[in-house]
Amino acid sequence: MSAVAKTAKQLALLGETLERRSATAISVQERSALDLHNAVGSAKSSIDTFLQSARREIEHSTRTSLDRLLSERAEELNRDVDARTAQIRAATEAVDIAANLARSSMVKHLRRTYVSVAGSIALLALGGGCLIWAELSTYWDARAKVSEAKIQAEVYEAYVRVGLTSCGGKPCVKLDKKAPRWGTRGEYVLVEMKGPVR
Repeated sequence: MSAVAKTAKQLALLGETLERRSATAISVQERSALDLHNAVGSAKSSIDTFLQSARREIEHSTRTSLDRLLSERAEELNRDVDARTAQIRAATEAVDIAANLARSSMVKHLRRTYVSVAGSIALLALGGGCLIWAELSTYWDARAKVSEAKIQAEVYEAYVRVGLTSCGGKPCVKLDKKAPRWGTRGEYVLVEMKGPVR
C-alpha cells in the first residue's frame, strides 16, 4: 500500500473516529443540553417554589410584623384616645361647673335687678302718689282760697254797693230815710244802692 493510500486510510479512520467522536460528543452535548435543560427546568421549578415559599414567608413575616406594629400602635392610639377622652370629659365637667356658677350668679343678679326694678317702681309710685297728693292738696287749698277770695270780693262788692263805711271802728250803712219799711215793726229798710261794681 502506498503511502497515499495509507494516509487516506488513516485519514478515513481518523475521519471515522472523528465522526464517531463527533457523534458521541454531539450525543453527549445533546444529553448535556437536555440535562442542562432539565436542570434549568428543575432549578426554575425549585426557584419558583423557593420564591413562592419566600414570598409566603415574607408576607407572613411582614403581616406578623405589621400586625404587631399595628397592634402596638393601636394600643398607643387607644391609650391616646382614652387620655384625650378623659381630658375632654374633664374639660366638659369644668365647663358645666363654670356654666352652673355663671347661671347661679346670673340668677342672683337677675333677682337683684328685679328687686331693684320693683323697688324703683314702688318708689316711683309712692313718689308719684305723694306728688299727686301734694298737687291735689295745693289745688284744694287754692280752690278754697279762690272761693274765699270770691266771697270776700262779693262782700266788698256788697260793701261798695250799699255804701258801707266805718263809723268809729264799726261798720255802718247809709239808709234812705224816705224809703218804705218792712217787717212787723218796720225793722227792714231798702238799702240805697249805687251803680253796679265790676
